[in-house]
Amino acid sequence: KKKKKKIVLIRLLNHLLTNNLLTDRQHGFLAGRSTITALTDLVEHIIDNIERKNTVTSTFLDLSKAFDCLDHQLVMAKISSLGIKETALLWFKSYLGERKQVVTIQQTTNGVTKTTTSSPLAITRGVPQGSVLGPVLFILFTCDLPDYINSYCYPVMYADDTVLTTSDKSTELLEINTFISINMAHQYCIENDLVFNKSKTQHVIFGRNKDQVTIPADTQISHSTKHLGLILDDCLSWNIHIDSLCSQLCAALFALRRIKLISTPEATKVVYHALFESRIRYGIIL
Repeated sequence: KKKKKKIVLIRLLNHLLTNNLLTDRQHGFLAGRSTITALTDLVEHIIDNIERKNTVTSTFLDLSKAFDCLDHQLVMAKISSLGIKETALLWFKSYLGERKQVVTIQQTTNGVTKTTTSSPLAITRGVPQGSVLGPVLFILFTCDLPDYINSYCYPVMYADDTVLTTSDKSTELLEINTFISINMAHQYCIENDLVFNKSKTQHVIFGRNKDQVTIPADTQISHSTKHLGLILDDCLSWNIHIDSLCSQLCAALFALRRIKLISTPEATKVVYHALFESRIRYGIIL
């Protein structure tokens, strides 16, 4: 079964890439793309606009349980719209639809354990967890989001982590475009049955006039936010991220000292790569 899914994945990606059906704003689960390419895309776009003397607002969207919310009928409609037809479409329908779930409760009374199981219920939402196809189905499902809001902002996506960046010399136009972008993203989520949590959506504002910018009342402004493992601050100084990283590295060094006393050099080296080097090297290109 795993081999079959991998074959389907290869053919699906080949179809999508050959026909240029995936947006270049999506960096998740695609060959040659990663969290680092997403962060680089975002940061370079912000810096380019600051150098043009624009004020920049980056809106970090919060999509609640995005992978679990996908409606199967909508997924099938998106798959069909991308040119997947007939037998292949039926295969995806079977893959998503022929699943059921049950709830089992165990209760122990006076040393006697009783098990109660609910009736099977068909699963109509979500992509299978741990499957090689699940993440790709999600990025396929949301690949039309950039075209939906592209006129008002610059979206950068890594799976369900989405940032909408607006920029302008005029703070008034910036506020208008930011407001429109958020509301269009909200509307997109409604149309696609996704849960958009406005109260957890954050804005980080960059540029000389950032203190003059106001944001929609039901969202929050932050001077920094953690995104894809890095902490971005509104000055792009990386000071907050460096402070956080130093704390993590101090903890890693403490663990290494303890492990070195009780373990082999080989094991210590493995821990060093896992806890120390991986953290200090992550995002170093930025």
